[in-house]
Amino acid sequence: MTKKVVKGSMWTLGGSILPMMVSLVATPFTIRMLGPENYGVVLLVGLIPTYFAFADFGMGTGSTVYASAAYGEGDQRKEAQVVWTATLIAAIAALSIAIRFSYSPGRSLGFLTCRRMLCTKR
Repeated sequence: MTKKVVKGSMWTLGGSILPMMVSLVATPFTIRMLGPENYGVVLLVGLIPTYFAFADFGMGTGSTVYASAAYGEGDQRKEAQVVWTATLIAAIAALSIAIRFSYSPGRSLGFLTCRRMLCTKR
């Protein structure tokens, strides 16, 4: 079991480090191609999924902890209850955000419009 934990940890570490290294190499080229202003707009657009990740209120991590504890105890009913409760909370949060964006996408995404001086080539 210890070898599996170490192997899994190495894969997780590699999965975290590899995107950082690619970003470190690619960022200067991307900035040079887009220009600093347009690169800033790209970064702002890229932050949108990060905001949505907070919408689950930590249910992914919390449900993993409590469901695995229930699994370790052999309590399948408690495990299912934890998973379904977390799923319901995350679904309510996601649906509320989706409804907000579907009824007024202009207002919800209006902050993404760039000023005239940022959108024109110099």
